[in-house]
Amino acid sequence: MVFVLILAGVVTALQIGKAPIAVPILQSELALTLVMASWIVGTYGVLGAIGGLPAGITSLFSARATVIAGLVAAGAGSLAGAFAESGAALIATRVLEGCGSLAASLAIPRLLRGVLRRAATTSSG
Repeated sequence: MVFVLILAGVVTALQIGKAPIAVPILQSELALTLVMASWIVGTYGVLGAIGGLPAGITSLFSARATVIAGLVAAGAGSLAGAFAESGAALIATRVLEGCGSLAASLAIPRLLRGVLRRAATTSSG
């Protein structure tokens, strides 16, 4: 379980770096301006800055449900982004992906702490 949680954290972190690598291709394929391409890359930073504090509301829900919902949202956003035909659509999919990634990133440590706490009590008891 620990490996799965760490892997989930790594996968969500990888989503941040994929857009800058793809900017030249996106600009030519979707005829994006540099401003639009910058928004596609910067969406994650904006979500983190604006949504970081309010995202603490995820602590009201179970960590497991939040991680699952976050990973599903991030995956759906990523998949939808592969089929985006405009810059605006791609930004929208990055917002969905970023919200899911933020939720999962906030809940993974909570879930990991619970898993490790249970493991410690069963091994000492």
